[in-house]
Amino acid sequence: MAPSISCIESDIDLTLVLGIEGTTANARETYTLRRIESLFSRKPRRFETEVVPNAKVPIIILKDKEKSFETDITLESWSSLKNAFLLKCYSECDSRVKPLTIVIKLWAKKAQIVGAKLKRLPGFAIVLMAIHFLQAGCSPPVLPVLHKDFPELIKNTSDNKVIHQLTDEIPLQIQTYNSTNKQSLGELLIAFFRYYSAFQWSETISVRAGNTEPTNMYSRFWRGPKIRIEDPTDGGNVTRAVFDEYEARRIKQSFKTASNNLNRDSSLESIL
Repeated sequence: MAPSISCIESDIDLTLVLGIEGTTANARETYTLRRIESLFSRKPRRFETEVVPNAKVPIIILKDKEKSFETDITLESWSSLKNAFLLKCYSECDSRVKPLTIVIKLWAKKAQIVGAKLKRLPGFAIVLMAIHFLQAGCSPPVLPVLHKDFPELIKNTSDNKVIHQLTDEIPLQIQTYNSTNKQSLGELLIAFFRYYSAFQWSETISVRAGNTEPTNMYSRFWRGPKIRIEDPTDGGNVTRAVFDEYEARRIKQSFKTASNNLNRDSSLESIL
């Protein structure tokens, strides 16, 4: 399935569902992914593949050299599907969410602050940072806190149900949501970078809570990474790869630089 907040330059994340509810054993996942990999390896001139069995969720990294795009393929990654439903809802709450997030993602790519393999932010983290800002960084907020305001959409969502949620119509609660915030896209973009240029990075970003949380609320493993963003579905740290001090400083400085550039010249060209 494709991400809910995307543009023509976005990569694609795919989850293969075999029709069996629940999490499969790691060994079975790896075996199945290697079987899938073998289908692509028959065309080595076009496809480049890598199975990563020891990742938190075993994946195939697939590069299509002919079409110039990359995708991650996982097996029955139910938390990813549930997160996709969350993003679907948030992106449909307000017409400003998608274009704002896309611009921020394009900026992050140009600023070279994305790429978990490089000890930087994963793309999902950028989206969560945008949602968090729209919940807690502007007044009045652009976005609700789904876990608090519409818990019936989130609570006890079974694996099978989330597939129907992703393919069904947008929930009525989301369709009828109306923010009282009247800021323009440009104003929100400037405010986004201003918010993160002064952000207290010792705190943990929580879209689930609609705010930041003290990091000491979490286990000691959260104290190693330099940036902490809670996964709204499984509660893990989305930015656990950002443990290098140099990369963390560079990421944080990138937000300050973008904010300064927009203050001098409030145009997209100043950051893109």
